[in-house]
Amino acid sequence: MPQPSLEDLAKRRKSAERIARSAGELLRKYFAGSFDVRFKSAVDPVTTADLASEKLIAAMLAEEYPGELLISEEEHARQGTPEAFWLVDPLDGTVNFSHRLPWFSVAIAYVAGGVPQVGVVYAPEAGLLFSAAKEQGATRNGEQISVSGTSNIQRAIVATGFPYDKADSRRNLAEHDRDVRRMGCASLDICMVACGVFDAYYEFGLGYWDFSAGWRIAQEAGATVAKPDGGPPEVFAHEFLCTTPLVFCRTVAIINGRE
Repeated sequence: MPQPSLEDLAKRRKSAERIARSAGELLRKYFAGSFDVRFKSAVDPVTTADLASEKLIAAMLAEEYPGELLISEEEHARQGTPEAFWLVDPLDGTVNFSHRLPWFSVAIAYVAGGVPQVGVVYAPEAGLLFSAAKEQGATRNGEQISVSGTSNIQRAIVATGFPYDKADSRRNLAEHDRDVRRMGCASLDICMVACGVFDAYYEFGLGYWDFSAGWRIAQEAGATVAKPDGGPPEVFAHEFLCTTPLVFCRTVAIINGRE
């Protein structure tokens, strides 16, 4: 399959922005009202809002891009390793949402050739729309963004998360950096690196829908993206790292116990 043109990616970016806004407004209605919660595992919730958002996104994508594959967290499972597809988290930060904490998002990525080509993350309660396409820069509410210039890990603010699998505990940077934040919404953590609020983010035990949209946004904003071991990021991995370029090497060393 040939790589999509910049014009095609710009069109898909606009579509993803529009769809994310629509899904976000639907989530706001649920957030202000009522919703049901059930658990996919002992500690992994899903709400009626997750399912309604996914249904809306699927319908809008099918209308604009009929026949294209959708992989999503709840009801559109991955099968095989497709060449091109939409990758969606209809509600990232479900635990926050279910406890009425207004830090959650809709995350939509378009993936081709094993790499996110378009990424959109919309946080409706925070009023933040992050957007990017390959070679077209990254924006927050329409304004260009870039990573911080932090070069000293001891002055870095690092975001991370803890996997639902409590046995999967890895080394963290708390004793090396300035401070750590655990916000509960991976896609927004990555976007906070992209716009210079945080200096690094890493997490294990992720769903690939959690980080793919943010991957493109962070990379377009100048972040270094990788797996936590320092290797190239993979779209179907379950771990992700992004940092300002000047703290990347030390971040990888610390995570992997070399400091």
